[in-house]
Amino acid sequence: MPPRVMRLALPFLGVIAVLGVIAAFAWRSPQREPDRRPGVAACPGAYPQGPRPKATRDGDLVARGASVALLCRYPFPNNALGGSTPLAAEDVPRLVERLNGLADARAVESSACLLAGREEYQVALGYPDGTKTLVTVHANCGVVSSTGAVRLLRSLDQIVGLWPAA
Repeated sequence: MPPRVMRLALPFLGVIAVLGVIAAFAWRSPQREPDRRPGVAACPGAYPQGPRPKATRDGDLVARGASVALLCRYPFPNNALGGSTPLAAEDVPRLVERLNGLADARAVESSACLLAGREEYQVALGYPDGTKTLVTVHANCGVVSSTGAVRLLRSLDQIVGLWPAA
């Protein structure tokens, strides 16, 4: 390439490279800390209905440091709260690690959910600072979600199995 053409091409290539980097970051979900809201961990009265959730953020599924975990059960067919079971305090950190260790669900191509009528679950987490977060276990869809993060659920036992009575 002649030197003059090269001098003209280099700035152009630099602009293309910068635009490429900006585009790469624009396509990624923002990575931020999981949201927590003020209040005590409690089970909602009904299981949320709707399609499989879409991921809107990267990062941990839930914040570390939870001190309380309740397993909320929603029997089929009405999906109203059927009861809740607390997790032993010594097992809460292990639950948080399992939740945060689940694989990113965006790599899965299918977004379909089974039409199987089965009990659904949510996990209410409470933190010592008086905040809470809710994890929805979409067993029929094979995913777990919380505040915009969605993870792959290979087996319901990964989460629910920590509760001996579940």
